[in-house]
Amino acid sequence: RELVLRCCADLAEQQAKAVGSPEHKYGELTLSVGYVKETSNIEVTIFQGRNLPALDKSGLSDPYVELALLPGFHFQNGSKKAKTPVQHKTLNPTFNYEAVLSASQESMEVKGTIVVLGAYDHDILGKNDFMGICMVPCNDIPQISNRSSLLDANSPKRRNVTLPLFHIEESKALQELALRHQFSDQEAVEFLNVLSKNYQRRLSLKKR
Repeated sequence: RELVLRCCADLAEQQAKAVGSPEHKYGELTLSVGYVKETSNIEVTIFQGRNLPALDKSGLSDPYVELALLPGFHFQNGSKKAKTPVQHKTLNPTFNYEAVLSASQESMEVKGTIVVLGAYDHDILGKNDFMGICMVPCNDIPQISNRSSLLDANSPKRRNVTLPLFHIEESKALQELALRHQFSDQEAVEFLNVLSKNYQRRLSLKKR
């Protein structure tokens, strides 16, 4: 489990690197996030996307966003997802979508637990196209006393951020996890399957 958490911490570092980059070639998402201790819920509002990739022949896309908590074994509902409605024919969608994700106080304090947002282009025929991901470390999410403070733009406890989307890069922790995968380590298998299926991070695993 420690190695999976290291991988998630690496992803958070890649997000920080993307924030510092002058070029956001995969676009960006604007959102707010807060944790309500009384209800053990992370509350996320996805406001909008900007300059998302054009993945349709028309030069536009039909974007939507999926939210999940990683790694799943640290949360009661696992990697249960929430999903925005599809916004058609736009590269600058307005979502104004609110999601609630269940997380214990203990899980919020663990280094490596993250809220992941994956952006996709919806296709009526065939597989939906991956645009990019962004994420927020759980231990960086501010606590709010009630739901209204999350939605109040003047609340000092609200965290309102614009995050660039990025594609996952290779890391030492991911390579070590790939070795565990070869020996059928169940948590390694499940985590790498999530990365491969949802975020297009496939590792070339050499047979031993």
